[in-house]
Amino acid sequence: MPEREPQPALKYPWQQFVLDAFIEFRPESLPVKINLAERAIAERLREPNPPDLEESTALRDALRSLHVLFPETMRNASDFGEKKEIA
Repeated sequence: MPEREPQPALKYPWQQFVLDAFIEFRPESLPVKINLAERAIAERLREPNPPDLEESTALRDALRSLHVLFPETMRNASDFGEKKEIA
């Protein structure tokens, strides 16, 4: 049986949620995973101790990566709560 490569240690707890979104292979579960990742990032930003420069960069890059790599899912997720007019 081949050995699995060890996963790199994540520096910040919120990164696990971002990683989970990136490794999700079921399209129907992807919006939930992205939402969890964004919530984890938002919770970190609301903490009383501000992130240092390295973590601020990681937070920004994580959000950008979610939006760039999953644009269709992000658009559909943002439309989820909007009311549509029926003609």
